[in-house]
Amino acid sequence: MKIRKYIYLVLGIIIIVIDLLSAYFIYDDFKTQFPTVSFDISFLIFPLLFLIVGLALLFGAYRVQQKINRKNRQVLENAFTEPGDKH
Repeated sequence: MKIRKYIYLVLGIIIIVIDLLSAYFIYDDFKTQFPTVSFDISFLIFPLLFLIVGLALLFGAYRVQQKINRKNRQVLENAFTEPGDKH
């Protein structure tokens, strides 16, 4: 499960960094080619989709970490119960 968490975390960070860089370059390129045209958010729809995917991957890494913590707590609780003791 830790490997899956790290994969989600690394992919999420990489996608968000690439997304921010692409949004900046799209904005910069648009402003240099068309200085008189106003900038519209519709030019950033593709980078916004990547941002959503990156954030979803980061949220997935958070959920996997919560699952790991829950399993560790359960193992710790089971370590203190006696083998014949039933709740």
